[in-house]
Amino acid sequence: MRTIETIALTPAVRPAQLWRSVAEAARSWLAQRELQAADAVLLVPFADLIGPARRALAIDAKWLPRMHTPRTLATALGPPIAHAAG
Repeated sequence: MRTIETIALTPAVRPAQLWRSVAEAARSWLAQRELQAADAVLLVPFADLIGPARRALAIDAKWLPRMHTPRTLATALGPPIAHAAG
């Protein structure tokens, strides 16, 4: 069964703390379910957040989860785009 994990943030969280928390929560979530990071998708709301998320998860990681925004995930999961004739 697929699960979506939501991490609630407090207004006082600083960016460096935030990404460490996200990375720890993701690693813990994967370990509890005995899953590999390569089998997971981390969904972030904006493409600009993929870089900081990758850097945080790369610390102590052998492999990173796939990272998507809602738009890139929809594109990846959807049917291929038909090319125009000619």
